Amino acid sequence: METKELNREPTASLPIKILSIAGGILSSLAFIGFLFLAGLYNSDTALLFTGILLLAAALWINRQHPKIFLDTICVSLYLLGYMLIGIGIGQLLEQESIIGLVFIVLAVGCLYINQHTVIALLSVLIIHGSILFLLQVHYAAALLPVYLSLLAVLLLFWFLQEAYLVAGGGKLGRLYAPVRTGLALSLLSGLYFSAEKFTAGSFQQHNWISSLVIIGCILYLLINLFKALDGALQPRSVKLLVLVGIILLSTLFAPSITGSLLVILLSFKVNYKTGLVAGIVALVYFISLYYYDLSFTLLTKSVLMMASGILLLLLYYFIHKNLLKDETV
Repeated sequence: METKELNREPTASLPIKILSIAGGILSSLAFIGFLFLAGLYNSDTALLFTGILLLAAALWINRQHPKIFLDTICVSLYLLGYMLIGIGIGQLLEQESIIGLVFIVLAVGCLYINQHTVIALLSVLIIHGSILFLLQVHYAAALLPVYLSLLAVLLLFWFLQEAYLVAGGGKLGRLYAPVRTGLALSLLSGLYFSAEKFTAGSFQQHNWISSLVIIGCILYLLINLFKALDGALQPRSVKLLVLVGIILLSTLFAPSITGSLLVILLSFKVNYKTGLVAGIVALVYFISLYYYDLSFTLLTKSVLMMASGILLLLLYYFIHKNLLKDETV
């Protein structure tokens, strides 16, 4: 029993994880700067080989010595490995798309080999960043709504399968928490790029696709919640779903708002505080951005905001009156 306790991987708090990642990024950038200043980047093969060694060293150290104080070193080696591999492949092949594909393959392999929280989280974010990079390189921004739709469905599935994944143990059980964080951050960052005109207008023509899928995910989540509370869908629950659907359709061309709501609802369901805070911050930002991007006069915008607030208050009143009236303290 003592052996199991000693070998158990320590659990770091969120601030420690953030500091580890930030420290790793700064250390990696400093080392890359040293390479360029010293002129050690001239050998493409040496950079590629060194990157592979650093990546392997990060995985080995993290697997053999899962100590919290070694997280920054592992993160530094892990990120340095990707950076050097990327620079080496870029100089050898001069094809940017190959870099994205190689990064995806490496990150998936690292997820399979090592399920440590920080490394797994970085791997998920690297996969996400590589996909966005490939979309940009190939001028395929029109596919971003499809990618965000798949990401929203995957996020919904991952959150709803929490009990099964954690209880099952094994690699999926250890990957649940970091992948959950990575998927939530990936969806929010993808919505940020879409809201910030990352796609140069092409996304705006098809953003209703991701909006419809995300709205469908929210309604599916609410249906599961109502069934859990009442055993089956009641007429009052159907009325509430219709009202929620009408309100969400008003943001059809702003998937960032519905995506933030999805993250908030899922995080609230599983009591995931980090996702809840991130979703609330993102929702406030995206609503503000959507408000200022509207091609209306200030008076019209104010009326729209007031109407939205009234609708939300009516929705709260409806929920409080119809769904909670039978609760007893």
